[in-house]
Amino acid sequence: MASPVKGKENRKKKDKLFEREDYLVKVREIFRSFKGEKFVHIDALKSKEEISKEIQEIVFPIIL
Repeated sequence: MASPVKGKENRKKKDKLFEREDYLVKVREIFRSFKGEKFVHIDALKSKEEISKEIQEIVFPIIL
């Protein structure tokens, strides 16, 4: 059985996680609101290779 102190520490961790998750959702909404040709949204759930390829396809025509 967890001690009261340990239980309190666990609650603090959960509170911080919730606050962090809430914060990250807000940040995501802000970034998703950016529109226009200077902003590109890339799905970060793809593999590193797919993300790299997508970035190259977007950036190379601009810099070359």
